[in-house]
Amino acid sequence: MIVRPLTGSLRLFQQIDHAAACGTLARSWSPELGEVPETVVTAAAVHDDGWREWDRHPRLDVGTGTPHPYSDMPGSDYREIWERCLARGWARGDEIGLLVSLHGMRFFASREDPRDREILRGERARQAAVLARLGAPDARPADPPPPWGEWHAWIYFWDALSLFMCGEFDDAMQQSVPRRSGGSMEIGCRRAGAERIVLQPFPFRDPVELEIPYHDLAGAPYASQEAFDQALAGAESGRLRVMLTRSNGEVGHPVG
Repeated sequence: MIVRPLTGSLRLFQQIDHAAACGTLARSWSPELGEVPETVVTAAAVHDDGWREWDRHPRLDVGTGTPHPYSDMPGSDYREIWERCLARGWARGDEIGLLVSLHGMRFFASREDPRDREILRGERARQAAVLARLGAPDARPADPPPPWGEWHAWIYFWDALSLFMCGEFDDAMQQSVPRRSGGSMEIGCRRAGAERIVLQPFPFRDPVELEIPYHDLAGAPYASQEAFDQALAGAESGRLRVMLTRSNGEVGHPVG
């Protein structure tokens, strides 16, 4: 759940809708940075499938009076969610499972709870076994070799850009993105009004216009789970429309 505070209300984005936007970004990627196989598009689009159950019935943080966002979850819930993400990713096959697992373990690598470290160890072992089956027997999963390393980094960028579209990271972000042909480039992103984000250099093949569903809830903060549940049941639905452009306002011009 992506939670954006508004004046006296909240805007909530479901993780699966944010991930669907990642799939759209993957499909629009510039071939000058590298071709995106269908398995990578799918991995980008489904990497948060394990959040479906939580986002249907999010729990209130009684300390803030707002629902727990993805970035501040109770540890047991976070582990349960990611175990579902991993199971559903691996069920789609080695490449999709590997990419979903690499993405999730990027976050588990910084967590200190022994139960999180156990998940990390198990996934690193499974990643190594899958990389060996895919032709990289000596690979280090924490630093995956080409092409999986590039694909993993691209998914991380699409994920961050989709979160940025939903209002995360204030007004600007910058991230290094590898090219499949070698080397990398720094992509800067900044807001230019409510419905436009400028990227320089522009890393997509075609014009990219996205719509991400959301729910607006009145009455925040909430005194109880029941009050929040009632607000969620009566929430107003909408769609965030965002156009991605290059710095001069034109669209569809990939990096040179």
